Amino acid sequence: MARFARLAIDVGLPEGLPQAKAALHDLWQCLFDAEAALTRWDEAYAALVAMPAGETRRICLRQLVASMCERGEVDRLLRYPFVGMQHLLVHTLQFRANNLDPRQSPSYHTILYAYFIHRGDYRSGAWSWQ
Repeated sequence: MARFARLAIDVGLPEGLPQAKAALHDLWQCLFDAEAALTRWDEAYAALVAMPAGETRRICLRQLVASMCERGEVDRLLRYPFVGMQHLLVHTLQFRANNLDPRQSPSYHTILYAYFIHRGDYRSGAWSWQ
């Protein structure tokens, strides 16, 4: 599925179609979902970075964070630079830390703290525990 979505994105859609933009977002979503379902994190991250900014990208970022954290891939998640998406990543982690049961695994407070420390932002790291 990922291969076909990638091919369709590479070929492109005719610009005259009124649904071309929505179809392109659907293809990006399909590509991302296929890579994430196969736990091909690097490919899923590459799709996330390559897709146009917008709601689809925010949804995929939230899915990537949840999937990787639940599967214990936090170290790999923290290694991705999230160029231009750091604020979305922090918002996602903060939302999950504040709204999920802190007794359940994974601990999003710990992940948020690790993210800030990994980036050298000790002040935000200390703040994330308050």
